[in-house]
Amino acid sequence: MPPVDPSRNKAKPPVPARNRLVPVDGSSDGVASANGRAAPTPLTAAINGRRATFDRVVGHQANGRCPSPLEIEQIKQKNPLEERDEKVNQLLASRYDSLNVLITEAEAHLKTLKPIHSVWITYGHTDYDHGYEDWETLGLTKINDKWRLAHAYDNLINEEGFIRLQPLAECPIEVRVRAAKEIRRLQEEIIKSKEDFVPSVEAAIKELTDFCTGS
Repeated sequence: MPPVDPSRNKAKPPVPARNRLVPVDGSSDGVASANGRAAPTPLTAAINGRRATFDRVVGHQANGRCPSPLEIEQIKQKNPLEERDEKVNQLLASRYDSLNVLITEAEAHLKTLKPIHSVWITYGHTDYDHGYEDWETLGLTKINDKWRLAHAYDNLINEEGFIRLQPLAECPIEVRVRAAKEIRRLQEEIIKSKEDFVPSVEAAIKELTDFCTGS
């Protein structure tokens, strides 16, 4: 019988704590729980939490069972609210682009009407206590010597010109949306202003004719 090697009976040296594997069940060396099992330490719980997340992502549950394709797809699915938000953002982005293009086209069309002077309409009137009132205005006016479709605010006590006057195309989206349904009324007002101006032109012609003919 061959001699027994004494080194085979020696106890193995302990594994350093930093090299130990954290048990999947959350147990931890030296920390007892009420039911007699070792309670997880914060570090153990954190590691196990990451392991569970990793197992779900790669498709392996902590119990060793491989999830079905349906379960994997459910894991990958987005939160329903996130999906709705993504869809509405895409929808609004395309609609904003369309709205901006149409505002530019509307401005170009109003310029072809050859207005005589600035024309404004009011809408969105809001009444307050003590008789105070404010409103929005939409008009075709000159800004930096160019005819622009413009928006501004005004109120009963303002005596210094329009408030926050700027081209409609540069206004916040809520302002552009509210103004869109007023543009046709502005078109009508521009035409009416020219019709109202005809008698003044006729009177001027008569005055000059009389002057030149000595009448």
